Amino acid sequence: MTITIKADDGTGDANLIWEWKTGDGGTWTGGTVTTVNNQYVLPKGGTVAVGEALTPNAGKLVLSGGGRFLLGLNDTNNNDTVNAHLDGELDFTRKFKISVTYDSYASTGTDYAFAVILSNTMGNTSRGPATFHPTSPNATVFTGTNVDGGGNTDACLVRANTPVAGGDTMTAIIDPANISLRAEAVTAELVKNTVLEKSYLQFRMENAATTLVISKIRIEYVVD
Repeated sequence: MTITIKADDGTGDANLIWEWKTGDGGTWTGGTVTTVNNQYVLPKGGTVAVGEALTPNAGKLVLSGGGRFLLGLNDTNNNDTVNAHLDGELDFTRKFKISVTYDSYASTGTDYAFAVILSNTMGNTSRGPATFHPTSPNATVFTGTNVDGGGNTDACLVRANTPVAGGDTMTAIIDPANISLRAEAVTAELVKNTVLEKSYLQFRMENAATTLVISKIRIEYVVD
């Protein structure tokens, strides 16, 4: 699949990687790769669904019961070895921004609630080829208490422990200079830029007792 980047119309869309917003719909079928707004999506667990008409969540993306999905990978294999998935559709060799706008959040769980994970198909953030080092301002979103701030084996780009119940926008600016390959990937002789230009993302509700209602996801390149 070739990612289509729109011509610049004065709104910055020349730097758009992918966007989903209320009303865009899409078929979100667990275990099946489909395309939503010209990009692959694959719901992996829990419930990922567009809210039904005539409800408060009409047209919005609802993640519940541990709901999670992959963006930018045309593969249903759960293998998380360092070289299992080097064919993602997202190019992260340039600085980029992830924005997730949500309208409501509810939880009775204690684990961190929501995460966006780089090139990882499962829940273990120490798998896959890359790690993320949140050393620059605005690099990640961490909220709440008892949150693991990431480290040498962590691929989380965004992690929120207790999102605001009434809604908010989580924004993370990711500089590829702060992304490294895991030691196992280096041993396998992978090249960082080769990995980053074939990336994908996992959007994940960690705790089955959480529900997040999303009205917009936008991923775009950042021009300094």
